[in-house]
Amino acid sequence: MAGTRPIVELALVSNNVEILNKKDFARGNQINTETLNLFKNFWRKTDCISGGAILLQSVCPNVFQQFEVKLGLLLSLIGGVAESMGDIKIRGQIHMLMVGEPGTGKSQLLRSAAQLSNRSVMTTGIGSTSAGLTVSAFKDGSEYILEAGALVLADSGICTIDEFSIIKPEDRGSVHEAME
Repeated sequence: MAGTRPIVELALVSNNVEILNKKDFARGNQINTETLNLFKNFWRKTDCISGGAILLQSVCPNVFQQFEVKLGLLLSLIGGVAESMGDIKIRGQIHMLMVGEPGTGKSQLLRSAAQLSNRSVMTTGIGSTSAGLTVSAFKDGSEYILEAGALVLADSGICTIDEFSIIKPEDRGSVHEAME
């Protein structure tokens, strides 16, 4: 009917179905015993300082040095531990803001972080609005439809926003609210 949304019934015929965007990644991250033994042997033979240096060198190897920034990226990817002491809740997510001169590899580091994460969304500040980052409502016929934004799609993952300074100040406020 004109002016209304069509009703569609979906059918799925398949031999195998895998859910890729589950919130619990523990099942999908199981490693075999051979890889686990290699990991344990590496850390038995290697002290923490040189092992950490190897980890930092393997993050975005096309950007030379910048070990402090790479360490910050690794820590934000790994995350923290959420705690609650009575009424006070301490969040476990780590937010990172990279500021630097043009040509220092910030965009490459963000792309590398997005590739390392199980769930990631990469966006730029150009054209980003509060609705595009959080959630937006669209009128479709007589109904309203909610569409998830980048921050919602990256839940329990990482959302990288390149050129954050280009976002309008009023839209930047919604990002700050979501980060809280």
